[in-house]
Parts: sequence; C-alpha cells; structure tokens
Amino acid sequence: IDLRLENQSLRLALDLICRQLELTWQIKNGILELTTQDSLAIETAVFDVRDLCRNTEESNALLDAVIQQTSPDEWFDNGGEGEIRFAKPGVMVVYQTQKRHDDVLTLLENYRFALRASKPREAEEKSEVTTRYYRMPTQVAKELSEKFKELVASESWKSEMQPDAIGTITSLQSWGELETAQSNGKDLVAMTPYSVLVIKQTTDVHIKLAEMLHWIRFGQQNESGGMFGGGKGGMGGMGGFGGGFFRIPPEAKK
Repeated sequence: IDLRLENQSLRLALDLICRQLELTWQIKNGILELTTQDSLAIETAVFDVRDLCRNTEESNALLDAVIQQTSPDEWFDNGGEGEIRFAKPGVMVVYQTQKRHDDVLTLLENYRFALRASKPREAEEKSEVTTRYYRMPTQVAKELSEKFKELVASESWKSEMQPDAIGTITSLQSWGELETAQSNGKDLVAMTPYSVLVIKQTTDVHIKLAEMLHWIRFGQQNESGGMFGGGKGGMGGMGGFGGGFFRIPPEAKK
C-alpha cells in the first residue's frame, strides 16, 4: 500500500490503510493490532464517573461528550453498535469494543487531569467573561456565526452600533474529519471540513449558546422522555466539571 499524507494523524492513516485491506485496528495491552472487523468483540464495561457528573443533567452532558469525541459513527445514536447508559448519575455503563473502551478511558482521564489542574472555585459568576471554542462542520459554523448574534442576547455582541458590547465571534478553520458511506457495495471516503467558533462572552450567554447548540443538533424533545427516550438534554446546564462542554485546556492535556 502506497499512502501519502501530510499533517494528518496516525489514526487517520491507519483508518485509510485498513479500509483498503478490509481490516480494522486496535491497541491492546500496548500493542498495535491489525485484525478483521468481526474479531473485535463487543464488551460491557462500567466506569465510575461520580467525580465528573453529579446528577442526571451532567451525566447526559458527559454521554454527549463521549459519543462525539470517540468515533461518533460507532455509537448506536449514529447507526453503530456501541451504546452508553447510566445506571444512575455517576455510574456509566459502556457497551463497545475494547478499542473504544480504551478511548473512553483516555478521554475520562483527560477530563480528570484538567479538573485537577484547574483552580478550585466555589461558584462561577455568570457575569464573568470567558472565551470558549465551539467545533462544528464548517457549513454549520458559517450560518451560526451570524445567527448566534441574532438569537442569543443580541444586545451583548460587539458591532458598529454597539461598540462597547462584550461578545465577539471569530471563525477559524479546523482539521477535517474522515467520513465514509457505501455506494454499490463500495466504501466512499470523504473529508468533511470543520471550523471552530472562538466566542468571547459572559458565562450566562455561553450557557444559552450551549443549550441552543444542543437543540439545533438533536431537536427539542419532550423532556419527560428521559435519556434514551425523548432527548438527552445534556448541554443546558453548566454545573459540575465541563457543564455540558467537557472542554480540556490545551495545557492540561497529557
């Protein structure tokens, strides 16, 4: 196989190589293994995440974060086999391959490392101004960069008419993501462009932005439906670590 890539991750290179050979890969006991897809058994693991989520809302936020940051297309919500359920807040049950269990564990440890590195704070003032990074497909980012200003706290965004306002939005190109689809029995591979909206705003406006992003993506379901019935509701709250974002400061990553 002759494969030439520049400025791409090893994960992407392995994915492309394995697709040509109709194989898959995993890291098991510190060893990289190339194997057939059928050989990756689905297993159940239980994760104690009481330090990361204290209630149902924060559990839903963690669920959303794990799915989106560990191969989204391999989870049940997106057509895959893997699934996450919470036996109760703080007890996360994951049904996935060993490879994805390792990814989930790494992600949780990164969150914990960032939590330990952050300064203790009893409460975050809603008027505090912070900068946060919202990653999404470029086409979505183009529309939301303007719609946010119209739909969320319109009086708080800096403009010619409001030069003293706090809020600003800057759109930056991010790394794309590899996506596949089948046509006539063949895998089609395409790179979807992604962008990051760098938003400077007060904490209470960030809460509203997070809630709107959640509804835009999943739709506003009947909240009585529960986590696996009528919507997850995880992006609305800001309590606990991450508060629906589960973002990791670059300096806190291992």
